Amino acid sequence: MAKDARMLHVGISKSLQVNNLPFPARLLFTWMIPHADDDGRLKGDPKYVKACVVPYTNWSPKNIKKYLEMMRDEGLIYYWQEKEEWFIEFVNWGKYQHIRS
Repeated sequence: MAKDARMLHVGISKSLQVNNLPFPARLLFTWMIPHADDDGRLKGDPKYVKACVVPYTNWSPKNIKKYLEMMRDEGLIYYWQEKEEWFIEFVNWGKYQHIRS
């Protein structure tokens, strides 16, 4: 889990990629940001994402996987599997997140 604070750039509300997502996927996208590590990555198993990012929703892991795939299709995240483990990486992490020492 990230120890540093994360920022949301003002442009996120005007992003066509983000706004092409249904509202729950937009919320999930923005709420995943503080859970990413310093390189903009986090575990991508839908059950993990639900437990860490949106534990109080009634969204199923199946719906979360669908939202993650939509984000991937919009070019907002890389979403891939290696062996049995899923991963997420924010495409433009370095453009918007600057870690200060």
